Amino acid sequence: MSKTNAFIAVLLCGIFGEMTWSLAQSGKKKDLTVQDYIEIQQLYARYNFAIDASESENMTATFTDDGEFYAGTVVNGLGHDGILKFMQSRRRHGVRHWNSGLVINGTQDQVKGAVYLLTVNVEVKPPTLIEAAKYDDTLVKTPKGWRFKKRVVNKEVAPGTP
Repeated sequence: MSKTNAFIAVLLCGIFGEMTWSLAQSGKKKDLTVQDYIEIQQLYARYNFAIDASESENMTATFTDDGEFYAGTVVNGLGHDGILKFMQSRRRHGVRHWNSGLVINGTQDQVKGAVYLLTVNVEVKPPTLIEAAKYDDTLVKTPKGWRFKKRVVNKEVAPGTP
């Protein structure tokens, strides 16, 4: 084999090797970036501020257009119009949503999020706890940023409580 043919063979092997590696990398799911984590945390905050202020459109905008919102197994709203209708029907003044313990797992394609929720009535002295729950969420990155695809509110009650 001549030096030229050997060089061409090595060059072609290198090119095909690079193409194969690049193709394999493009199929890998990308890990969340620090920016993704920040944007997801801000999504949770925007949701809380909007629902507490009874801003139906802003709260609904935290969901995808085909988003799903459940209280346990009960449907609160499906899709933009369903979630908006639910929000417009629930005017609760003086309620604050407090989240803690946010856990985010997934890739840039889809994320599972979970966070504890306390709702508090701040119009009474002293403020009183209304309910404790946990949100179980599926989030997706859209052209408009991170949005809730599915949110399930699982209320936490003491054993033996009806």
